[in-house]
Parts: sequence; C-alpha cells; structure tokens
Amino acid sequence: MAPFVNFLPQIAARAPSDVQHTITGYQRSLKRSAATTERAIIDLSDLAARFRSRAAIWRYDPIMLTTLILAKWHLENFTGIAQRLEGIFGGASNYVQSERQQTQLLI
Repeated sequence: MAPFVNFLPQIAARAPSDVQHTITGYQRSLKRSAATTERAIIDLSDLAARFRSRAAIWRYDPIMLTTLILAKWHLENFTGIAQRLEGIFGGASNYVQSERQQTQLLI
C-alpha cells in the first residue's frame, strides 16, 4: 500500500473509493511481494481511520493448504488477524493470478 498511500486523499476527494489489501500471514517465501502481517495490519487500520472503515477491505486469499500449511493454521491465523482488524470489512476470493502462483509453488 505504501507506494500510493500519499495519493489516497486526492482520490477520495474525487470519488468514494475502496482499497483492498491482502493480509494472509504467509511466510515471505510464499508471498515475496507482500508486506509483513504487522505492517499490513497497521496500514489497513490507518487507512480505515483516515477515511472510513468501509474504505478498507481486508482480503484473506489465496487460501493454500499444503503439508506445511494446514486448515488449523488458517483458522488460528484468520482469527488472530480478524481480531486485530475488528470493524474492517473482510473477505476472500479466488482469482486466476492466485491459482497460477499456487501451481508454480507446487511444481
């Protein structure tokens, strides 16, 4: 979010906008370009406080299940992130880029 956060006031002045931010807590080897979980939570919380809570949309995707990332981990991880982002809208979706990245990781 850092590259464009300074432009958000100008964008918001023109039209109501939403910002989707993926926060999964995956290790860096799986999501190299993602901010750390701590940094992402701070950024999204700041965005919600500066504009409006519905402007900040938390995405928890892709959900990867492997021998190292179990469903139990996701339940605990999702719950922990959700508690810290209380009041910020969240969701999950599936999209082609995620499927491609998952396939590359499994090869």
